[in-house]
Amino acid sequence: MAAASRAAAVALLLLAAFGVQPAAAECAGRIPNFVADVCWSCMLPLRVAGTRLAGRGQLDNDSSFKGFCVCRRDGGWGVNLGLWEPARIVEVTRTPLCLVTLGGVTAGKWAGATEPGARTGAGGGTTSNAFYHVHWYESPLLHWLGLLLDFDCIERDGFDLAYMSEFDPAWQDDALAALLAPEQALTANLAGVAACAGDCAKVKAGGFPSDALWWCNGCLGNLLPLSGNVAAHVSGRHSAALLAARLAMRMHRVQAAFYTHGRRGCSAWRSPRLHKDAYKMSMLLPRAQPKIGGRCCAPFGRDPDVVTPGAEWPVTGEDFSYLLFRKRDCCVGLEI
Repeated sequence: MAAASRAAAVALLLLAAFGVQPAAAECAGRIPNFVADVCWSCMLPLRVAGTRLAGRGQLDNDSSFKGFCVCRRDGGWGVNLGLWEPARIVEVTRTPLCLVTLGGVTAGKWAGATEPGARTGAGGGTTSNAFYHVHWYESPLLHWLGLLLDFDCIERDGFDLAYMSEFDPAWQDDALAALLAPEQALTANLAGVAACAGDCAKVKAGGFPSDALWWCNGCLGNLLPLSGNVAAHVSGRHSAALLAARLAMRMHRVQAAFYTHGRRGCSAWRSPRLHKDAYKMSMLLPRAQPKIGGRCCAPFGRDPDVVTPGAEWPVTGEDFSYLLFRKRDCCVGLEI
């Protein structure tokens, strides 16, 4: 109950800060239950000095340093602790300025053009074009829910709406987006598309998508361009899962996001590349992701028909919110 009250208070403060208005009929959402709706097992496996202590079949990378560590900031010896921290929330919405995770309210009136890209397109055959807006929340869940307060290895920043694509012309224009990722010219061909079949196979086999195939997003398509346009829209869930990974790539490309894995757990670091094995994602809305095969979270690129079956329906079930778990390695000091 205390956690739910804390989440509601955070949401109300944000609503007041942004001057949001009651939601229009097409803006659907709710404030998730940040206890019952969270895939807490996604924090596993837990590794100490590289040794896996608890896993319950959860997916993990090999970033945790095996052995003792020493960090320059304090000069003390320690051991590496590795876990997956719930750290960011990504919203994917059809409706401009719709804050899905904050109860389905709108952050003001949309003054942009009313081009068809504001909604999923209607195309012939089995696929069509689509466009969605996205939002990035800095959401160190463990800290602002008051969990693990005495644990130095969790992020301690506040809850913040850090990015809204409505105010980013590059998210709405593929030509402008190419300025952020000019390397897409190398992969926008049949060979580049065909190579992504290997990335899909790696994800289907139960692993993370390949960093070597940096332009691919597993079985969901191409991470480029870094815009909200989806050329082959199959379903809202497919497009939303693809755009969640694209947004993560965009935030790292502009140095607005950082990594917390590797580096012997001594410091966060930045890179313009998307390290796809640094994140796992779990759906919060329109409904919490169920457990399938013992897992309720998935890597980027996993087919939503497998991980979130039925989590989409007309009108109120066409906007999406995902909780991103980021791998964190931390050098925990030894008290001697």
